Amino acid sequence: MKEWVYPEHSRSQITRSGVILRNSDDPFNQIEAIEALNNWKAAHELPLHYIMKTIKKYANNVSKVTTIVQRRKRTESILLKLNQQPKLDLARMQDLVGFRIVFRHNDSKKNLAKIDELVEIISESRMRSKVTRLTNYIEKPRDSGYRSVHAIFKYNSYTYPGHNNMQVELQIRTKIQHYWATAVETVGMFERSHLKQGLGDEDWLEFFRIMSLLMSIDEGTIEVTNEEKNVIRKELRDISEKIGASGQLQLIAIQNALLQREYNQIQRKMKLNLGYMLLKLDLRPLIDSVAPVSGDKEKDLGAMINIIGFAKNQELKATEEYSRIEKEAHENSDVFVLLAKAQDVRSLKNGFPNYFADIREFIKMHDEYCHIQNTD
Repeated sequence: MKEWVYPEHSRSQITRSGVILRNSDDPFNQIEAIEALNNWKAAHELPLHYIMKTIKKYANNVSKVTTIVQRRKRTESILLKLNQQPKLDLARMQDLVGFRIVFRHNDSKKNLAKIDELVEIISESRMRSKVTRLTNYIEKPRDSGYRSVHAIFKYNSYTYPGHNNMQVELQIRTKIQHYWATAVETVGMFERSHLKQGLGDEDWLEFFRIMSLLMSIDEGTIEVTNEEKNVIRKELRDISEKIGASGQLQLIAIQNALLQREYNQIQRKMKLNLGYMLLKLDLRPLIDSVAPVSGDKEKDLGAMINIIGFAKNQELKATEEYSRIEKEAHENSDVFVLLAKAQDVRSLKNGFPNYFADIREFIKMHDEYCHIQNTD
């Protein structure tokens, strides 16, 4: 029997909790407000489950070459968003929970066509939980270069009226768009900045804007002449040299190799048919080392990444452990925690490759645009 979490606070109480957390210098010690937020997030898992269940059927009818994963928004990200948007009401935040569909065909045009097909099906669906907002960031990318299609659903059910009007976010991407978004998040983690939110070093932000433009051209969503493309590639080479992008990206690639070894060991131990997976990534030993470690130090790298699996009926237990580790992670900006659900550990890695420092495909595209020969 599925163990659902029910909302324990009114929307006005959640709104007040958001105000308290926004104005606090030490939000994790605002115990009542944090507990209200954690319960509110966890309660959204029920709407997420039922909405995702239907959309997953639609997506599988469109294509089997997909990765589909879900996640609960990190408290750190929620706090950042509350501070970035002073008028944002926590009770109305649209992306406390969400799921992602990535189309992975080798043909870029096919992936774009599959997105259009799925969006049309969703738009015409007679689901009780309706889409309240559909934003196409592929046709009109964000200033950062971010491209995807977002749909916001509002839950509606006779069976679970206490969860009605909770919102769930869906992101639909092509694999190339996923490569870009993954690289932004991964570099942001290593740079200790919020590049994803448009914050941080302006040169890195410009680097990703230019990369997004070139990737859009390759995907066929933007048309330019060869001369125009060469100008853009020259701009990329210039900014890459300025920030030492190739060296920084290769350093992250080395860390990916180390994390991959730990991931392989974890994957062998994990049971099939999991429910939630709680992933903790500690970048401190990686960021503090400029070169790959060797000898006995390699054994210490096992603490860098840890995945705990929970059965499908253990949402309460997963939520409690997630809250505990999030509080620990708040004390160190190099520790990242993710509570997600995927078919298996491999799907988790494919859906959230930034937690594994996996930006290999992005590096290949960058090197090709810059005519950099890989010496590995």
